[in-house]
Amino acid sequence: MFSNLPTNVVAWAVLLMIATPLVTIFLGETIDRLRSRESAYTKFFEIVRALLLPVIVAVILAKFLFHQDEILANAENNNNAGLIYRLIISTFYVTLGYAAFVFLGAVKREENPKAWENRIPGLFIAILTIMIFVVPVLFLLNAWGVKVGNFAKFASIAVAATAFALQDALSSITKGFLLVLDKPFEVGDWIEVDGVKGQVTDISWRSTRLRVSGNDVVVIPNLIISDNSVYNYTAEDISYRDELTLGFSYGDPPNKVKQIMMDVLQDCPDVMKLPAPRIFTVSYDDFSIGYKLYYYVKVYASAMDQERIRDDIMSRVWYAADRGGLSIPFPINVEGPPAVFEPDLSKIQKGVYEFLSQNRYFSSLSKETLTELAANSQITPFAIGETIFKEGEISASVGLIRKGEILLYNNDAPKAADVEHARPDDLVNEIALLGRRASPVAARATEDTELLIFTLEQLNPIIEQNPKFARRLNAFIEMRLMQVKQRRAS
Repeated sequence: MFSNLPTNVVAWAVLLMIATPLVTIFLGETIDRLRSRESAYTKFFEIVRALLLPVIVAVILAKFLFHQDEILANAENNNNAGLIYRLIISTFYVTLGYAAFVFLGAVKREENPKAWENRIPGLFIAILTIMIFVVPVLFLLNAWGVKVGNFAKFASIAVAATAFALQDALSSITKGFLLVLDKPFEVGDWIEVDGVKGQVTDISWRSTRLRVSGNDVVVIPNLIISDNSVYNYTAEDISYRDELTLGFSYGDPPNKVKQIMMDVLQDCPDVMKLPAPRIFTVSYDDFSIGYKLYYYVKVYASAMDQERIRDDIMSRVWYAADRGGLSIPFPINVEGPPAVFEPDLSKIQKGVYEFLSQNRYFSSLSKETLTELAANSQITPFAIGETIFKEGEISASVGLIRKGEILLYNNDAPKAADVEHARPDDLVNEIALLGRRASPVAARATEDTELLIFTLEQLNPIIEQNPKFARRLNAFIEMRLMQVKQRRAS
């Protein structure tokens, strides 16, 4: 039956009979999966299956099975065969343009900031949108025998006149193209240009948009960007490097200051462990020694995160400096000898004494013993979120919560059911009373907390001389160890 047909016609006929059902099945499966995920690309594939695929088949039939050369010749005579061919080709161009427009709309509707769609500069999206309308029109005109040469000459004259009138705008557009080609930054990068720091949200024809804080967006013309240095903080990594400058007293050894500040940075949950923070002594000022802290933080969700993380670090610095005995000086101008400001120790000791006398563990001790403990105890503050001690840490002191709240947990069991809250009047790190044993739990402050710290040298003689006090402590330690064992077993 096919013996009189050319070989290429037979090949195309067989290809259509095999490929068309397979492509239809593939598109159907793709549509079902996209529909189950509520994907924005579902409509595009539905158009391809219902409209574009039949039109493509019709074009192939017209070109290879029904002798394109004869149809084109007849088309010049405007007979029915030429009209049908033109309609088929026109339908193909219109359908292809419509499918491309729907696909581009799905790309622009992607809301996930990490998706590949949001890494496409807005400049490319704008160019593709124009091409979707212009290119099919040109092919349609050509299919219907309209000579586009005259249109091209007229368009070139119009473009030259427009370019002369809009040379500043076109210069900005050209620099927008160069930005896309050079790629000094991409959508999502954190950059600083002309004194403005923010996250790139869009790169368009004439400008680049930066989100600087919350929902505040700054629009910077590409002319300004091309004429200034651009600092890209996330060119190599999604992390962001920040810095802080602090001052401490001349009486504080620099190495001690650096170690305490390093502990603060490493304990902050937003600061990355690698690359590791770095701290330098940078100046000897009038009232203090200056230190600069460099650290990397994790991905920002918004520009306000920079201030939030700085606030967290600066707050932790005060508590750590207080615990470590560091002084944060401030400038004072006085005449004559400087006044000496000292806290009222008697009032502080009285408050500690009253607290201990009402505590369920220490209330059994004599007034003399409580007075001595109040005079020698160390009041230690912790900021919300700070680590008080780590699991496996060996300590020679016991803490008594005076105010605040502490979360006790195991590193390998961080679920809500595997933690315990310690509140005022509770002991923490009581395992130290059993000798040099590692702590079975870690502790973190869930609000601003104040501990009374007692060393083993203070407590051991008191425990030996007060059996009732010793029994209360032993009962508490056994209860805590049982709770830890039950959590680990569950």
